[in-house]
Amino acid sequence: MAKRRIVEIQPPIGGIVSSLNYQKQPPYSCNDALNVMSFDPNEERGRVGSRPALVLAYNTADTLGLGGPVTLVDTVRYVDTVTDQVKTKVVAVADGKFWSAVEGGDLAAVGSVKVGHMVTMRGTSYKGKYYLADHGPAFSGTTGNFSDSTTFTDGSIDFETTYGITDAMSLEIISGTGVTQEVITIASISGVTITLDSAATAGLASNDVVYRIWSNATRTIKVYDPSADTFAAVSKSGTTNPPVDAKSICTYYDRLVTEKGREWYMSHMGSATDWDADSNAYDVERAASGANTQAGLIPFPCKAMVAHGDSCCLFFTGTEIHIMRGNPAAGGRIDTVDDTHGCVGNTAVCAAPGGHYFLSKNGLCSIPLGCNARPKNISRPILPQDMIEIDADFLDGRHVTMEYSLDLDTVFVMLSPRVASAATEHWIYQPNFNAFWKWTWPTTGYQPHSMTKLKVEGSGRQEILLGCNDGKVYRLDLDQEKDVATGFASFVDIGPIRIGQGFFRGEIAQISAVVSEDTTDDVSWEVSTGESAEEAAKQATASRIQSGTWTSGKNANSYMVGYGESAMIKVSGDATNDNPAWALSSIVMVVSQEGEQLL
Repeated sequence: MAKRRIVEIQPPIGGIVSSLNYQKQPPYSCNDALNVMSFDPNEERGRVGSRPALVLAYNTADTLGLGGPVTLVDTVRYVDTVTDQVKTKVVAVADGKFWSAVEGGDLAAVGSVKVGHMVTMRGTSYKGKYYLADHGPAFSGTTGNFSDSTTFTDGSIDFETTYGITDAMSLEIISGTGVTQEVITIASISGVTITLDSAATAGLASNDVVYRIWSNATRTIKVYDPSADTFAAVSKSGTTNPPVDAKSICTYYDRLVTEKGREWYMSHMGSATDWDADSNAYDVERAASGANTQAGLIPFPCKAMVAHGDSCCLFFTGTEIHIMRGNPAAGGRIDTVDDTHGCVGNTAVCAAPGGHYFLSKNGLCSIPLGCNARPKNISRPILPQDMIEIDADFLDGRHVTMEYSLDLDTVFVMLSPRVASAATEHWIYQPNFNAFWKWTWPTTGYQPHSMTKLKVEGSGRQEILLGCNDGKVYRLDLDQEKDVATGFASFVDIGPIRIGQGFFRGEIAQISAVVSEDTTDDVSWEVSTGESAEEAAKQATASRIQSGTWTSGKNANSYMVGYGESAMIKVSGDATNDNPAWALSSIVMVVSQEGEQLL
């Protein structure tokens, strides 16, 4: 009788690792997975299980405006002038409008001031108000149509009434059947019809024109007063106007900090309206401006900025990180701390305990708190081909958004393309396990374009809010099993696991598993074996694949599963029941020696 041994397999809480040879898969890691995490949402313990689901964050299922992505969702804390209580409001940008909601209420448009359409936005809280770095086109579309060379429409979209398009704007033609890229001044507008000042070069009768409409005026920083529920452009209290067309903004050293192109600007300490940098050279609280480069060199455009603790501020270009130490008007110093890992976009950075995470062209990085900190690339050694060379251009690239959840100990890296696709892969990183996991969302409407965390009043918990492509705001819910009404696939591939020894194949004589008691339906399992670790991982030989199901708790043994040099085990939710929540505790195999291995 062949000698038998017991192989106990723990869940791969170390996440996906694709940087090593198949034969060298690290312990507690996996070859591939989808929509799982190193966290059982039912019992809140470390074991591999399906991800939380999306539910609507508000009572209404209506979209914000006429739809399109929610390009900002954030919170602002303020003092209610009537009750003198500290309150929190959720704010959002969608359909070229600014929206707000009181706690427990629905989102509603605030005022009539328009903001950039379909571009990622960044805002910051400052002295009980919310300041938005407004930028981008007045409108963007993908289904424009020329009925003749000067007449342009897009279905029933009312450019004039709904979006405030005027003859002081221009139409940028980007792509479409037979079109030529060009910018044409708008001569007049009437409801749904735009008449151009000159004829388009080509593309007549095309109904798939991708286009943008630009205002000839610059966009200024906007301010939302949550107590008064008003939204307007920031005024100036001195002689200098606030910066225009800024894409990033933060609060640092009791100042608003923003940028325009290659320069950064800081307001007077304690003021959001005083931008006079030359008002008084002896005033250490005066406004300031500068560029992030060595003397005599041309700086790169600023991509993002964040306050990094109380005494330093990080400025990101596409390939560099600069750090401001102290007060720029009183001996503050700025240095380049890294010339390799910049940030891909204005929303591709988030705060977490102990520092910040950001997405660079080289992958996900972290930088600890401290004015002498240096960044560390954490994804490239583990996932060398993922999350790299991401194009986050605010007009044509991906809408990259990041957030950190303390409850889930998770960094979210959402990579939604501007034209959403349900096949888009997003990523999460769980620092306690140093684990990366791949997520998808089952419909194009659920692709996130913005994220924030909202503290649940009366508890220490935080909800994660997601502004999505369908113009709605959702939240992650640990108690739900479907994304609203849509099930999603989830699985984890465990292995390759060497079952042979020396020059001998191994045979999996028995297999069993312990599944979470809270798992609500069957969990499917599938074992594939091969003459090499790579063959098993790629499931190349269909005749060597065996399968079955496990239920909650300890399962009975399955016999004569397969043989070979290596094996892979795939565990997934039951697709026939829209993938209910599940979690895996352990797998046990009985393996026996099975003849000489072919060399």
